[in-house]
This record gives sequence, structure tokens and C-alpha cells, in this order.
Amino acid sequence: MKKLISMVVLASLMFTVSACSNQEAEEGAETEKDTLILGTSADYPPYEFKKNIDGEDQYVGLDIEFAKEVAKKAGKELEIVDMPFKSLLLELEIGKIDFVASGLAYSDERAEKYDLSSPYYNVKQVVVTLKDNVDTYNSIESMIGKSVGVQTGTIQEQIANREMDESKVISMDKVPNIIMEVKTGKIEGIILEEPVAEVFISQHEDLAISFEVVDHTNGTKIMAVKQGNTELLEVINETITEVTDSGLFNEFMEDAVALASEE
Repeated sequence: MKKLISMVVLASLMFTVSACSNQEAEEGAETEKDTLILGTSADYPPYEFKKNIDGEDQYVGLDIEFAKEVAKKAGKELEIVDMPFKSLLLELEIGKIDFVASGLAYSDERAEKYDLSSPYYNVKQVVVTLKDNVDTYNSIESMIGKSVGVQTGTIQEQIANREMDESKVISMDKVPNIIMEVKTGKIEGIILEEPVAEVFISQHEDLAISFEVVDHTNGTKIMAVKQGNTELLEVINETITEVTDSGLFNEFMEDAVALASEE
């Protein structure tokens, strides 16, 4: 009798554990179904940045608006996860986020590891210095032995290491921190995409664009998903086509630049 009772209790416990596991799996599937997780580094205006609007900190910018349209087309709620740029693709690879939209530039290396979207923007790469130093630091040669700042894990970091290898390349996680190093004279210049440079110059009158740097990617901006996520990639590509063809792209960019340039 005792043996029978023990077997009944054990069976009951196994059923309970199984039921809980099934419920958790269903809840996880439901969360995955209803939410699309964007990974971004919100320190890169006009692509993505934080802005206090009506007393509330919000994520805004060109890529944020793009991501909202992607989520809308996918029929899901958008969740935004802000993290250092260098962590984005790793988090994508291990499945912590669904896609990356963060001023991401095309590279052959990234194309081998991730599924990349159609291009949606092309930009130039420039060096920003103190306005008083524009005539002094006006070429790659003039920066030999000098410090150039770049954001860690970016195409700008690759460009600096390849094109400005005789300069002191200083990599940092956050662009605003590099900007402050330039303003205080600790770094002679920073490599930025032209639209980003123009935003920071509008915020800091003592800065200016000094010269353009060769970019082997041609400044092609893309979004990324984990390899094999063809369904989401298709939604992203369709969204890019619709946004660019409808004129929404220009609207998103103009609004982002205006917000970034506000005091």
C-alpha cells in the first residue's frame, strides 16, 4: 500500500512539473509572438538617441522610427534595448534581441555572420576637430602621431586602424564622451558619419568638420537579423522599400535632426 501511495504522489508531482513547464513555454512563445526586440546604442543622433519630451525620456531618431514601422508591419509591439554598440551583434547572435538598427554599416565580415537588410542610406565619413584647429588638422597626414577618437566596434574604428594607422587610435563606448575629449583637447579629432557630425556641431559651436576619410563600405547603412531569420528580414526589407518610396524617410530624418539640434 505504501509503495502504491508513493507511486501516485510521484506521478502527481511529475504531472505538475510538466504542466508548469508547458505553461512557461506557452507564455514564452506568446511573448515572442507579441514582441519584437530592437537592439540599439542610443548615443548616435540623428539615428538613435534619448530625448526628454513632455517630461519623459524617450528613444527617438531615424532608426527608431524605422523600427516602429517594422514592428507595425510585423503586427508586434516594439521593445527597445539600449546597450553599447560593441555588444549589439553579439546579443543578436545569442538571441537576446531580434534585430539591430543602430547606424549599422555594411561590411563583408558582418555579411558572413548575420543576415543584412537592403541598404537604406549612404553617408560620408569625416573627421571633426575644434574649429580653431581645422587648418592644422586638415588631412590624414596632419594627424600622424595625433589622437583620433572612434566608437568601439564600429566601421569608424576599422577606418581609423586602416587609413590612419600612424595616428593614436582611441576607442571608447560612447560618442558623446569622445566629443568631450575633443572639446577639452585630449583628443585631436573624431571620425563620424557626416549627418552625426553635423548634429554634434549644431550642439557645440566650437567644433567643425575638418576633412573626409575614405570609407570602403561607401557609408551603406543596413539593419541586421540573426542568420536564418528570413521572415523578419523580409519584413524589414519591405518596410525599407515602403518608407523610402513614400517619402517617409526624409520626414523621419528631418524630424530626427530637428530633435537632436534642439537645446
